[in-house]
Amino acid sequence: MHAHSAKDLPEAYDVFHHTMFNHIYEIAGGLKFLINARTDLLTLMNSLDKNTDAYSALYSLETIFKRILKDKLVGHVQLERITLKTCHEILNKISCYEAVHSIRDIRDMHRRLGPDRRVYALFHPHAMKEPLAFIQVALVSAMSSSIHSILEEALPTKDCINGFRCAICYSITTQQGLGGIDLGHRLIEWVVKELKAEFSQIDTFATLSPIPRFRHWLMNYGIQQPEIQQQLHKAIAIDWEERLNTFNGEEDMKQALLQLCARYILVEKQGTSAWDPVGKYREQKNPCSLLLANFHLRNGACAHQLHWKADTSAKGMKESFGIMINYNYLLDHVESNHHNYISHGSVSISEPSDQHYLSEWIGHTLHPVHYNKYLE
Repeated sequence: MHAHSAKDLPEAYDVFHHTMFNHIYEIAGGLKFLINARTDLLTLMNSLDKNTDAYSALYSLETIFKRILKDKLVGHVQLERITLKTCHEILNKISCYEAVHSIRDIRDMHRRLGPDRRVYALFHPHAMKEPLAFIQVALVSAMSSSIHSILEEALPTKDCINGFRCAICYSITTQQGLGGIDLGHRLIEWVVKELKAEFSQIDTFATLSPIPRFRHWLMNYGIQQPEIQQQLHKAIAIDWEERLNTFNGEEDMKQALLQLCARYILVEKQGTSAWDPVGKYREQKNPCSLLLANFHLRNGACAHQLHWKADTSAKGMKESFGIMINYNYLLDHVESNHHNYISHGSVSISEPSDQHYLSEWIGHTLHPVHYNKYLE
């Protein structure tokens, strides 16, 4: 009798929490309360040792939170375009939540909502003034290689509007309490459809993405590997470690850092996923950011091209030595790329023929991972 009761106790707690969370969801402001509560829970979990009983108990509670939010959101959110006519409250929240490239002032916000830019957000009927996830897109004539050219570009003339050939996603933000709910994947799908309907001439859908933990990986893990130590010694100098610590864009370090960045993106994996998976919860100092190294590959994009000095802001240099990457959504290959990545960890590459940093890993004997190559 007692053994049976003890066995049923976890299930009873599960039912209790589901019932309680469902009641909270029905209250005005309840959805936002649940999102914020999960944010706090994840922050607390990040501070605990994963081997403790406390972490295990919170993990079980977090699983219920995630299940409830996924059930309430997936299939129920709706896409809205953000414009200068959008209500002030929503614009303020987007400015506050933006985590990839901070919005400096109202002039910056106006530029991001210009005629050659698009911002879309996901909302829920229970929280129509709460952007749950949002994406920022630049409409340009060619693949972007610098975030500064996007953020600082002058407004286009009317004659340039029909010259857009590429839609470049340069920022995706989701609220921390919604990590792992898979809203970003749906957001991209819907935005591609919207843009194709509005601009039939656009034939390239890609990103210009940060590589937020590359420098952290290299300085804390990469340089512990003898082969990487030898590579840096040969490419830079005997004082390579000091020069990495004081890096300020020196050109003689370009080759080595781009090679190591390609390795980080394609080879350094945890299981079959890229080292920086979107499923990892964000750093507390950046509560709305979205780690992208695994996100776009899992969605079926190709690793396309690395760019040197693409983000020379203090944040860009601190995170990735200023390097950024294009992920290319080749629409005819998205489904197969997604399947191959999820099933086998297979990465697809669409690198232009004049660059080789990504392509050189195809068939590499030290790291026998299968790559698909799509020639541009």
